[in-house]
Amino acid sequence: MVLKLNFKGLIAPVFTPFSRQTGDVNISIIKPYAQYLINSGVNGVLVNGTVGEGVCMSVQERKTVLEAWLEVLKGTSLHVMVHIGGPCLRDVQDLARHAESKGVSSLLCIPDLFHRPSNVEEAITFLSLVSEAAPKTPLLYYHIPASTGVHLDMAELLKVAERKVPTMSGIKFTHNNMDEASQCLEVNSENLSVLLGHDQLISTGFFVGFESLIATTLNMFAPLIIEIHQGVKDSKINLVRAKQKQLTTYVNTIIKYGKWVPAMKEAMLIVTGLDMGAARQPQGVVTPEQVKQLKADLSSLNVKK
Repeated sequence: MVLKLNFKGLIAPVFTPFSRQTGDVNISIIKPYAQYLINSGVNGVLVNGTVGEGVCMSVQERKTVLEAWLEVLKGTSLHVMVHIGGPCLRDVQDLARHAESKGVSSLLCIPDLFHRPSNVEEAITFLSLVSEAAPKTPLLYYHIPASTGVHLDMAELLKVAERKVPTMSGIKFTHNNMDEASQCLEVNSENLSVLLGHDQLISTGFFVGFESLIATTLNMFAPLIIEIHQGVKDSKINLVRAKQKQLTTYVNTIIKYGKWVPAMKEAMLIVTGLDMGAARQPQGVVTPEQVKQLKADLSSLNVKK
């Protein structure tokens, strides 16, 4: 009962661009943003995920943003994954149906954030109801316990889900427990996909056996991550170690100035020149003085547009 994902590669979880003046969705920048990502060498995009602030948007906004990405990526080979979790179950199902009707490549879904599942069976019940709404599209569970507060055995979830959720195709694993990650990679590895979602553990993940990655820093530092990936393939351990240290230094420098999404959006403008606007509240604000200091810090690290 598995719907195979048939994807291996690097997925950029894209920012949702907002106007700095009004805070409204700014879809006009999506076309140049998409071209920039294509040129950077990524293999896919994740729309409306954590970085895309899906849970901070209305259902209609999420549909509008997805449609804009699908339109600009029409005719390309990029995988388009969309996160549909966050609101009430009926809205999740509505987003799933909409995404399937528009021809997305795959769906990603966090568990319910209020009625959090306390065991694997409850999570499976939720995923089954989501699956019914989009019976032809691969569905992945989004494991990000630091944000959801849901700490379940992911290997066990995969084992049960492959039997009980018709469209189950895998998980996005955003956690630092590499032992658990290794166990997940062993569950029906021919048909289930496990995608790493931890920027500071990219090299470790590749060594452990991950073949696919969803990382915020692919928006800004894709060539560096591609070097890490290739270095692992070529067993160039010293190069991989140096490049991962470089990437981690960039990440740690950026997140000194705010929570993950607000700080990363400001770094995106500094590094690429593409203005994603400020993150929506209540995620916090990066002040103009902090932006100025972040720019100076990145310049000292020779990070330039």
